[in-house]
Amino acid sequence: AACYDCLMTYSNQRDHALLDRHDVRWLLEAMRDGEVGLSPTSRTRVDHLAMLKRLCDSQLEERWLDFIESKGLRLPSAAQVLIEKCGTRVDFMYDDEYAVIYVDGPPHDYPERQNRDREQEEALEDAGYTVIRFDVHEYWDDVAAAHRSVFGEESA
Repeated sequence: AACYDCLMTYSNQRDHALLDRHDVRWLLEAMRDGEVGLSPTSRTRVDHLAMLKRLCDSQLEERWLDFIESKGLRLPSAAQVLIEKCGTRVDFMYDDEYAVIYVDGPPHDYPERQNRDREQEEALEDAGYTVIRFDVHEYWDDVAAAHRSVFGEESA
């Protein structure tokens, strides 16, 4: 059940009678078959996702989070972050990558809104941010794939 090549050592001689690698097989199998869900904070991935969803301003933003989760991509660090020096509130932020996300719905189709978006985007880029836009009319998989350094590889 145990030997000096696997579990037994001189320092655990008092426990040799208790050592049996077969007793922990269920635990090793559970670890082998388990799934790891990474979170950008100390919260669990599930709790962090729930917090992000509570902060969403629209159903489209919630759909975007569902998309990110369904693909097994990295979750943003924060939501609805005000960046005062750039005069904008971004939908989501990836702190480590210095990347900001906008999830644009139909109101962003109007020229005056597009001009304002362009000005805010320029201010963010001048401040060193990577600006990524997910438009309701786009295929989101392509946008995520173009920014693998931010979102990671699809795992689902």
